[in-house]
Amino acid sequence: MLSRVLNKTLDARGHKPARLTEEMLSRLEQETRQDLGIDGTERRINRPVNDLGQRIHYSGKKNATP
Repeated sequence: MLSRVLNKTLDARGHKPARLTEEMLSRLEQETRQDLGIDGTERRINRPVNDLGQRIHYSGKKNATP
């Protein structure tokens, strides 16, 4: 149910992911070049000692992924 709603919304706004290689390449050609890359990986940080610092850096994870 949710995937149908998401697909309809993305399609209505013109953001539905391309499935064919040619379509994907044509979409990438239309995009403007960006100088910024986003690294989506999580990295461990040393836990801050003060209470405010702990709240700011809290990720919600209970255990590290092996």
